[in-house]
Amino acid sequence: MHPRARMREPGAEILEEEREKTEKEKEDEFERELSEVKGEALDELHRLAETYLQNTLQVAISNDQRASTLTSVFGTGAAAFLAAAATLAASEHGSVDFESAAAVTAIGLLIAATYCARACAPVSFFLAGYEPRNLVPAATDRAALLVQSLKDMQIRIDANKAWLETSGKLLRTGTRWALAALPAGFADYLLANVTL
Repeated sequence: MHPRARMREPGAEILEEEREKTEKEKEDEFERELSEVKGEALDELHRLAETYLQNTLQVAISNDQRASTLTSVFGTGAAAFLAAAATLAASEHGSVDFESAAAVTAIGLLIAATYCARACAPVSFFLAGYEPRNLVPAATDRAALLVQSLKDMQIRIDANKAWLETSGKLLRTGTRWALAALPAGFADYLLANVTL
């Protein structure tokens, strides 16, 4: 085997180890590491976690805007191609080849719009900050309060990231469908006109 064939991206071993850990092991490890953080480092860690959580919300808003824009673009395109197919079908000069090609393209764009719409569907998303009544039980002292809120913020960040990954996959799938719709319609037209 060639020596480079065994080379991996930097950090690949770390990623594999992370995937193998169970959620409980990750939580236990996080708690152990968090118990060792003291003083100003705990304050800074809390500030950084709050910033990260707020940034996941901003990314989600941008993703929703992109997905809703693409939903309307692909949906409008599908409606236009369906209208073209219906117009051709109603016309005495219509061609089944063109009608079929327009319908295939419209279906592809409609599927693309559906994926994009799912990407911007309303979901529960965690916000930064807390309602004071939810933190009172942990508010015995400053350190305990910060540790409890850091544990909770990690849960929130993980949940937000999971939805962002799902939403991104839906958006990419929708875009792929849209990119395939026009060539599929053209291929349908060509296949209908092939003479053997």
